Amino acid sequence: MRGSYLGLGLQHGADGEPLIYANFISSLDGRIAVDDGSGEMAVPAAIANPRDWRLYQELAAQSSVMITSARYFRQLARGKAQALLPVDSDDLLAWRAAHGLSPQPDILILSRSLEIPPEALAPFAGRNITVLTGGQNDPQRRRRLLAAGVTLTAGTTVRQWMRDRHHASGYAIAGCGVLHTLLTTGSLDRLFLTSHHTLLGGGHMETLLRDPLSAPVRLQLRQLYLDQQEEQTFADYTLQPQANA
Repeated sequence: MRGSYLGLGLQHGADGEPLIYANFISSLDGRIAVDDGSGEMAVPAAIANPRDWRLYQELAAQSSVMITSARYFRQLARGKAQALLPVDSDDLLAWRAAHGLSPQPDILILSRSLEIPPEALAPFAGRNITVLTGGQNDPQRRRRLLAAGVTLTAGTTVRQWMRDRHHASGYAIAGCGVLHTLLTTGSLDRLFLTSHHTLLGGGHMETLLRDPLSAPVRLQLRQLYLDQQEEQTFADYTLQPQANA
């Protein structure tokens, strides 16, 4: 499976526009996150697997910025985050270098509240971190984040922010809230969805979308792989033009 996603050309968009893509793993009954037993929402252990993680890494390797949420950093501060947003395979680090990319992608955090523990940012020293926010925020939280070296930006969409900073590709790895924001602001081009052939059930869970959309978003299937070893499918969708601004 190695290299299955590296040939997709995700490190740049078309006609000078940034390319923005998201990735999820889901059970067949639509669970992308469930209660891990401690009150934290996490990728279900029954469906998380190294083969999907490798393709997650290949998607990350092609991005110039990774897009996530403040919740990720709150979970990280509590030792509950899935990973450190890294590209951590030697072959993928070499691939980035060969394609003129920095060793690790920059980080863009979407947050209204700015409830981001500064200590959770320490593992990412040396990477450019921006928080995209809106409206009024707690002044003390703003000061703490600025003191931690974070750039705060308001009043723009993810796509426009990427245009302004010449980011060619962005990889969204957060949950349903960030996906909803990307969809409603016309800031998503591709969706990669791993469907693990497992039924989980239960009521305390998250699916791809929780909040309503103003109109249905149609997607076109580009590629579909069947992984018989792990019993899962890897789907690559493009959002149809009317879904994008």
